[in-house]
Amino acid sequence: MPPVLRSRTRGDRLRPAAAMRGARLYGTGARRAEETGMTMLMAEYPVDRRQTAGLFAVTLYLARSSEHPEGNPNEGYRFILPLDANARVDADAWAHLRDSCAVVRFREDEESRRGRLVHRAGGVHGARWIFDYGDGEEVLHMLEAHTVRAGDYLSVQGEDGDMRTFHIMAVARA
Repeated sequence: MPPVLRSRTRGDRLRPAAAMRGARLYGTGARRAEETGMTMLMAEYPVDRRQTAGLFAVTLYLARSSEHPEGNPNEGYRFILPLDANARVDADAWAHLRDSCAVVRFREDEESRRGRLVHRAGGVHGARWIFDYGDGEEVLHMLEAHTVRAGDYLSVQGEDGDMRTFHIMAVARA
């Protein structure tokens, strides 16, 4: 029997994965690091394994929108962040592991951008999380209020000011 994905575009019925134009099947678990490009990211930003009990590698793909009715797996982010037992970002752990919290933004028609996950003062809850590329930044909308689990969604405000929604495709220990 072919693998199936749940589709919200046509009610909530199941369709064969092959029928989801351009979509890929990931299941509930995370893809291996080498398949998502995290090996390259982690080689570039070495991590001391003794201090990384709560670090996770996260892959986001552009979610469905009017421009991309099926989403877009060629546009997204791969990043490393600390999560607590409830799958929420852990600001205290980040303070100790900030050098390990890297991000790669990828898009179809652009070079990948590399940067860091940064926690700064300001925002709704007194602080905000951003992807800092050195020459620009993108804000993760209310990251501290969201769980970070495969299947959930996060919004990112790009450098152009537009808010875009991304589907969390994979979360795995870094």
